[in-house]
Parts: sequence; structure tokens; C-alpha cells
Amino acid sequence: MCSENIHSSGPCNADVWAATYLRISCSDGSISDIQINRNANYTTNSTTCPQDEGDVGVLPDSEPPCKNLKKLTDNPTNIASRFNELKNDSGNFEKGFRLEKVMNSLNSQAGDMETASNTHSVTITGEALTFAIAHNHPNEDDFLFFSGKDILNMVPLVNNYLGPGFDEAITFTLFLVANGQTYALKFDDMQSIQNLKDIYNSGIDARNKFHRNVNEEYNNDVNVQTGATTSIAKQQRRLYDFLDNNNINSTFLQATYNANGFITGWEKINKTTLAKEPCN
Repeated sequence: MCSENIHSSGPCNADVWAATYLRISCSDGSISDIQINRNANYTTNSTTCPQDEGDVGVLPDSEPPCKNLKKLTDNPTNIASRFNELKNDSGNFEKGFRLEKVMNSLNSQAGDMETASNTHSVTITGEALTFAIAHNHPNEDDFLFFSGKDILNMVPLVNNYLGPGFDEAITFTLFLVANGQTYALKFDDMQSIQNLKDIYNSGIDARNKFHRNVNEEYNNDVNVQTGATTSIAKQQRRLYDFLDNNNINSTFLQATYNANGFITGWEKINKTTLAKEPCN
């Protein structure tokens, strides 16, 4: 029922849970217009549409990361096709795109595909409605999983974001396409994001150390003498442990595909066993 998500006896958009506050208009006791309004400063316990237009507080549901991602990648806009394009890219330089909320709407869309120029790494800057970034790691990279710089780049994105759910960890996602697979990193709570911010705000030396330490963790599985090598699975284990040791609680997820290479769902990568668990 609508009343589970927004205080109203009228019909509602199934996605209204995602907004922190909404400005609504009512007609015959039903919601006739919805607009995102971040600046509301109060909530209401009314169970019917208010007599006048105004701000109504939303009680966000606790949504699992897989459900959140499936809703996003099932989006009928250009998001699914953009992920497919990134998955099929075979270039030697990183590519990526931003994902952003549509103004005065509860929809999301993917930005233009961007390609690294003059350097190997692509730089994607978050804007006011950017809540996620997706990019790839070409196969010749030494380490294919998320780098320290990838993770730190989420800090300015979170700082710049002014859209719905700005104070909820579930809102933000870092996507990575590597070795023919699509991965997502979700933060489990806002305190973890704050702990990452503290590292970022400590200065360039702290950021470089964070990035270097991630690489060193990955490199611990490499031994030239014995022939031991690293892998994405080993890097997942190392990164889970590294982030935990830095009080950054996170969840890794991996996409599933159909025969045409389009995302159909997501699986959670178990933090203990690294087994992929269906969770849509």
C-alpha cells in the first residue's frame, strides 16, 4: 500500500521511498503531482492527503542493495544500454559515465560515455544530481578490482550531491566493469562514508597512502619466485579486509546478464566466503 511509503490515502509512485522529502499536490484525496524537495524541514503523520499543497516527510523503507541496484539497472531510460556499452568496450583506456537523478522527477539516467585522454585513467566529476559513477578497468591493468583512487573518488561525489536520499548510504554506488563482469560497491552506513571522508580530508598524502595500501594488499598475493598471481577473487578478499580495518563497512555485488549482455539482476558477494548469493 501507498501508506507504507508516503503518508497518503491516494495512489502513489512505487519509487517514492527514494526521496527524503516530496512536495505534493492533491486532487480528490489523491496525489496528482510529485516533485523532489530536499529543503523540507518537518514531517507529518497524516494518513490522508493534506488540504493544501506542501511538504510531506517520507519514511524511507530499508531496501536491500540488490533490490536497489536491480531497480536502477532495469530503468527504462539509457542506463541498461550504457552498461552494455561499457561491458563490450575493448579499448586500452578507461571509459565511464555518471548516473544522475532527473530534475523534478524520481527517475534516473546515465550521462554520456567519457574516455580517458592523455592519461590511462578516466576522470568523472560528480554534479549536483550525480549519485553513482561507473567505469571500466581494461584487461591489461595489473589489478582489475576497485582501486584506492576509485573508492576515494566517491567522497567529492557524495559532497556534491543535492538530490533525494542525500543522507542515506544506499543512495551512492561505485560501479566497475572488469574482465567481462560488472561489479558494484555499496557502503553499508553513513558512518562508513564519513570515515572515508576523514581519510580524504586529511590531505593528498593520506589519499596517496590509501591508494598505495590497497595496491600493496593486492600485491601480497603475487610472488614471482613461486609463480603465485592475484585474481579478482583474491582482490575482493583483500579489499573487504582492508576496508573493514579502516572502519569502512561495505558490500560488493556482481551483476548477472542475459544472452545479449544486458544486466538482469545482482548477486551479493559474501564477505566471509566470497560466494555469490542471489538477492533480488
